[in-house]
Amino acid sequence: MTGSTFTALASVPVDGEAGTKRLVGLAQGDQTIVVAKQREGRPDAAELELSIEVCDAIELAQQCLAGDRRALTQPGLARKLAATVTVLAQAGLAAGTISRGA
Repeated sequence: MTGSTFTALASVPVDGEAGTKRLVGLAQGDQTIVVAKQREGRPDAAELELSIEVCDAIELAQQCLAGDRRALTQPGLARKLAATVTVLAQAGLAAGTISRGA
């Protein structure tokens, strides 16, 4: 992912990979949700795991809610939806439109 403009909104340690974290954020003018892995000591380099356009992510979530079997069996569905929820929640928190609660 070197050379891309990427704004990380969340970071979590990768289970079973010491010194590695998974980043979730936005790229390409905040139009693309990105998930990438970054190893300790390499702050300027990350390995792209997936990317999905925001509009496609919202459509995918709506298809899943509707029970669309093709959407529900799409490879990588759980990570795509988790990334989408994380990005949209962080954006909502930053904008003050949602709150964390207790």
